[in-house]
Amino acid sequence: MSTVQPQAQILTVSTHMSSSKANARQPPCPHRHLTTGRTRGFRNVSRRTPALRRLTKLNDKTNSDCLSRSRVVRGRSLCETTAQRTPTVLVACSSAASESSALLKSVRNGPLAGKVAIVTGCDRGLGRHIAESLVAKGASVQMACIDTEPATRTRDELNQTYPGANVVLAPRLDLADMSSVRKVAEWFLAFDEPLDILVNNAGANFFAKEWYTAAGIGGCAQINFLGPYFLTRLLVPALLKGSEPRVVSVASVMHRFTSLTDPDAFLKEWGAGGYRAAKLAVVLFTKELQRRLPGVTSVAVDPGSVYSGIWDTSTSFGRPPLVWLLQVCYAPVHDGAAAPIHAATIPTNQLVPGGYYARGMFRSAFLSATPFTAGGILHQLACLVCSLLDWPLRRLLRGHAGTAVTSAVSAAPTTDDTQLSARMWEAAAAAAQLPSEIES
Repeated sequence: MSTVQPQAQILTVSTHMSSSKANARQPPCPHRHLTTGRTRGFRNVSRRTPALRRLTKLNDKTNSDCLSRSRVVRGRSLCETTAQRTPTVLVACSSAASESSALLKSVRNGPLAGKVAIVTGCDRGLGRHIAESLVAKGASVQMACIDTEPATRTRDELNQTYPGANVVLAPRLDLADMSSVRKVAEWFLAFDEPLDILVNNAGANFFAKEWYTAAGIGGCAQINFLGPYFLTRLLVPALLKGSEPRVVSVASVMHRFTSLTDPDAFLKEWGAGGYRAAKLAVVLFTKELQRRLPGVTSVAVDPGSVYSGIWDTSTSFGRPPLVWLLQVCYAPVHDGAAAPIHAATIPTNQLVPGGYYARGMFRSAFLSATPFTAGGILHQLACLVCSLLDWPLRRLLRGHAGTAVTSAVSAAPTTDDTQLSARMWEAAAAAAQLPSEIES
């Protein structure tokens, strides 16, 4: 086969002919991403970069067909795939090849190379950027999402953007359904692999009406607290096998403006288990998890005021004119993801165990200093000012003057109540039908 050589430097890549036995398309093995390599089982076989894809002119009839068969190797599932392609010559400019090579090197040699992470709710918004940052730093990422179609697209885009990356789509995760949560945990535990990073990002707000699970748990408390609690508890065996494992739970500044005195009422009464209380419960859970499982670093993080999809279902903030205010004053998701990314990726020895992290103006003493934590008018006014000025100031100052700094700050004083956090833990364990003690 001959090609016309342009004057510019070119890169020529040829593919291999497949066996004639690979004529019929067979369904791919569900464990096709698994291997027994150094990255502890979650490593992809091959990826094509966007630069090469854009310059590849393949006929649809010559697209790859995969034959997959599974066998057991040392107790693990291993896939062997054979690609069926006609010979093709790909011509790409040297700059595109250099870009692909640099991305490949960054993934393979990144600070998180060899790490395995699970990120919930990462098909879009904050979670998408958290997952992408982990991938770019070399981690293998398992996506646990409720919407499978956008999650599949996100997985494919990340795998194509970062050569050598491995992004795997877990079974559908519905935090409102405890059986769905258990299925995801069992899916991962079946691989007998370590888990290094768990990011509890998924959540919901602005429900159209009251609703409860079959067990009588309020929907908001279930999705934002009990579901993530259950998932984390089930994944403890994998976390204990991880290298410097950590659990990062996305909280909110709103946890400062509520109280939680009765854990049972929080779980079973809609009025007591609203969004603010759920985020307070998340911070309590973070601190209690650190006390009960010191071998795993647990932190909570406030992403700040972010214009994300969580506002779409609000009857007030999801439509004009208030939505215009959010679009102008609230940070875009790529910026709002910076604080969770910081908590998920910095070296473990730089984390404050059981700490609460915030960024920019949300680190302000007006929110965390004792005189302002009573939750009164002064405190709420300080929060309003911070939420409206945080992103505009960061953009204006280009991240200087501490506007882009993420650090550990004091959470609401309620979260220092060890008796309350222990009672919250016990109530959640009972609701999830788990023993209160962690078996390490």
